[in-house]
Amino acid sequence: MPVNAPEIKVDVVSFNQLFKGKKSVIIPEYQRPYEWGKSKTAELLNDLKEYFLDTEPQSPYYMGTVLFYYDQKNKNFEIIDGQQRITTLLILKNIIHKSVAENENIVYNSHMSFAAIRETTEYAKSEEPLLKRLAEKNFLNQLEFTEVITYSQDDSFAFFDTQNNRGVSLGATDFLKAYHLREITSTKLQEANAVKWESAAVKWEDGDFLNFLFNKILFRARAWKSKNTPFENKDAVLDAFQKNTIKPDQDTTYPLFSNNQNRQATYRTYNEDGQFTTALNGEKKTEPAQFPFNLRQPVYKGLNFFHYTEKYVAIHERIFGNKELKSGELAEVLHFYNEVYSDDMSVYLRHLFKLAIIMYYDVFEENQLLKFAYHLDYLLGSIRIGKSLVKKESAQKCFTEPDYNLLDIIAYAYAPEEVTRFLKELPKLEDIYQRIYKKEQELPKEGVQTRYRGRVVNYFEKTKKDFKYRKQWLDE
Repeated sequence: MPVNAPEIKVDVVSFNQLFKGKKSVIIPEYQRPYEWGKSKTAELLNDLKEYFLDTEPQSPYYMGTVLFYYDQKNKNFEIIDGQQRITTLLILKNIIHKSVAENENIVYNSHMSFAAIRETTEYAKSEEPLLKRLAEKNFLNQLEFTEVITYSQDDSFAFFDTQNNRGVSLGATDFLKAYHLREITSTKLQEANAVKWESAAVKWEDGDFLNFLFNKILFRARAWKSKNTPFENKDAVLDAFQKNTIKPDQDTTYPLFSNNQNRQATYRTYNEDGQFTTALNGEKKTEPAQFPFNLRQPVYKGLNFFHYTEKYVAIHERIFGNKELKSGELAEVLHFYNEVYSDDMSVYLRHLFKLAIIMYYDVFEENQLLKFAYHLDYLLGSIRIGKSLVKKESAQKCFTEPDYNLLDIIAYAYAPEEVTRFLKELPKLEDIYQRIYKKEQELPKEGVQTRYRGRVVNYFEKTKKDFKYRKQWLDE
């Protein structure tokens, strides 16, 4: 590689040419893992079958852009964009030819990639007759890519910010990870935070956990103020956690703000091993759930962003997860959530319950947490019991219709009693429960409303006739 290498090299190449002149190709730590698996591989094979077998192709099959960053220090080519396609094609090649070239043995740094690689391999082997027919057409040599090689990490991230892998659209959290990793100059700290990020990005509902955390919890906790409760989208999340973050004076140091986990410290400085080396009296806790942050504080680029994220991953696990043994208030809150907020509960109300609980825990930890959960459910339950179909706009109104936003009340409260008093004094809630039960036939014999009532009365060990008086149970 010449010393004065060009900043960016662009070429059009075949699949087999992608590895020409590259002795070492790796997937860097900060990239998300390989995740195509069976479904995306089936989609690709169907596309290839239609193009090479069902028609008479007159030109190569275009597979999009592959982006490499050449690390001149370690003599590695890092795949920044394209690992899903390249990995899948290498698996297909290995099944067809029973081997791949030495320089085609990509190094994967995420252990999470291997399960998907096994799934893809098993599925591709089941399609071996199709692969043989494609091989007869020499299809691998007729796949065409735009190859981009950068020699600057900044350039590679800039390209990454505008590219999507085929069939796996980049979400806001993918951009956030890449953006904040490049704000960390220490390779060791960069890799450590990338590993923690990937370990948190487990499958969750319709995406991964970090997507849920940023969209349904962190964004709403910060953006839902007063009567302003915008719904999240990719651009809004990127504005909140990328555009509107602050660059620290040094990338290993960031400011701290006063909260229940910190009374005196004004900053943290980290060394290469990820240990903070400067902390004043009053802020020495290293457990992520007790990091000295709060949900609505300013977020700084780089380390602070990852530590902020780590804290709320840990808090969600502490309250709603099953990895650690719970006792006291936490155990009972989880029991209540599992009993009442099952999959049969509106997903919008489940998300709002978690949002408010995490917001409360962020301020008061376990102090009267169960009592708050009961009163919160009394509010959310009035929506469930009043409507057979809960839309997200209906759920949202429980924050906008009262004179004050519940999240604001929590954020600015000095004592738990201020929050529960606000919920107790909300008008109309008791009227809703009373109105529903003036005539028993107003509630369907079967349906989501009835099942919700059944879960609540079973948890509190009451009868359905008592349900209209449920406000009296909350402080028992």
